[in-house]
Amino acid sequence: MKTEIDEIPVAKRVLLTGGTGLIGNRLLELLTTEGYLTTILTRGDRQATHPLHRYVKWDGRHIDPDLGPQGVVINLAGAGIADHRWTASYKKLILDSRVQATRACVEWIGSQALRPRVFLSASAVGYYPTNTAKALTEDSPPGNDFLARTGVAWEAAAQGAGIRTVLMRTGVVFATEGGAFPRLLTPFKFYAGGYVGTGNQPFPWIHIEDVIGLFRFALENEQISGPLNVVAPDLKTNKQVAHTLGRLIGKPSGLPVPAFAVKAIMGESATILLDGQRVEPRKALDSGYVFTFPKLEAALQHLLNPDVRR
Repeated sequence: MKTEIDEIPVAKRVLLTGGTGLIGNRLLELLTTEGYLTTILTRGDRQATHPLHRYVKWDGRHIDPDLGPQGVVINLAGAGIADHRWTASYKKLILDSRVQATRACVEWIGSQALRPRVFLSASAVGYYPTNTAKALTEDSPPGNDFLARTGVAWEAAAQGAGIRTVLMRTGVVFATEGGAFPRLLTPFKFYAGGYVGTGNQPFPWIHIEDVIGLFRFALENEQISGPLNVVAPDLKTNKQVAHTLGRLIGKPSGLPVPAFAVKAIMGESATILLDGQRVEPRKALDSGYVFTFPKLEAALQHLLNPDVRR
């Protein structure tokens, strides 16, 4: 006997990797609200608590070809960039976890008689060169540091699926439940807030609601393919972000953290804080996406007080 779940059409079925992270959790909420049946690939043992969720264990390298047809594949898997110091072994993990998971998605798509209609694969603005004077769009060439080389390999692994593929080059995500914002806010609570290094490095931020909004936009808009910059249009410097946050919470923001101190603590991964990419969301704006939080101050106000929308 068929159940209501069995009646869900293929177009409303999603295969999701990395579904337990910051973006994945919020994206899963959206998909559930819109009636998608989501199969989440996870390395741990998790039990579904919602009838539209299915958890399937995997090793990050191979996907069971018999999961059943899916209308959408969304790939968010990868070890955290800022979770550990960049030892040689951890850099290998950062790269391998992304490339292997992405390649597994492409291979799975190719194994299906009925292929999905779209493949959304995570990438990052680290693909681009740092601290350039010129604005960077989806057509700009990659950089040559570790993050850029990782981005190039990550995106290369996403090619060859034979379906519409969108590479979600995401910036620094601002959300209350994790990511950069709580880490940015904590020093201010102890009157130690400020910028890092010179403070002049670009800070390509985006509010979590617009991250999810752009994923939805890419999923639904058949004209979107290739790289898509997932950043807000109001690009600021590290110093401007610190000053704006300090002003909004009434705390000082002029205490700089010297570059040498950051490098001593973080090693090579200090580039995450000391360098930045001057990225603009050219394709999103040209395609008609309307940002919920296009301006930094309104985005920070909302995170500090969710009742404030703009």
